[in-house]
Amino acid sequence: MKGPKDQQLPTKLDNEAHPTRPDQIERTIAAAVGGDVDAFGLLYSSYADDIYRYFFYRVHLDTEAQDLTAQVFLNAWKAIGRYRQENVPFLVWLYAIARNLLLNHQRSNRRQATLATLGEGVAEQVADHSEGANPVQAMLRRAENEELVRAFEQLNEEQQQVIYYRFVEGWNHQEVARVMRKSEGAIRALQFRALENLRRLLGNRSEEVNFGDNHR
Repeated sequence: MKGPKDQQLPTKLDNEAHPTRPDQIERTIAAAVGGDVDAFGLLYSSYADDIYRYFFYRVHLDTEAQDLTAQVFLNAWKAIGRYRQENVPFLVWLYAIARNLLLNHQRSNRRQATLATLGEGVAEQVADHSEGANPVQAMLRRAENEELVRAFEQLNEEQQQVIYYRFVEGWNHQEVARVMRKSEGAIRALQFRALENLRRLLGNRSEEVNFGDNHR
């Protein structure tokens, strides 16, 4: 993934492996906070796809999603010295930056975006082989069920965020509450309303989708 031509992101060394164990990730983050460009490049390579998917399902355009993703990491690099692991997980911190950037993007671009018809080539760009068995997660990731995607688009901003965090990213209520700055009770209620609205919008088709446990 490449950012805008006039911007540069730290990139990882080709021969370095992504950190996977918690201790490796913690050391890599600590090095990045200390100003290590290569360490931040490893974090970029590890998390860029997650941030890209977040934007892709909101703007529906590959080029815009890529540019917004690049901007998130540019903003993160500028602010990395202030990040503290004990306060918030790194990916949650990135999503908070992404959410603010998306809100600014939407404010500066008020046109109503129409739901793009996703061809196989674009769908493959966001395919994830670790989807698991959750049908909502699978359908939203692959964007193959157009009716479900249209229903999702009719939810309000906060309901879309809750569905994305809970069923696409698999976050628990505490993690969602933290990034959305709400109580866990408010997140549970918001999720319940979002799923009920999806059921209403889908009508009889809702029986084909297992929405999971609303109170989990």
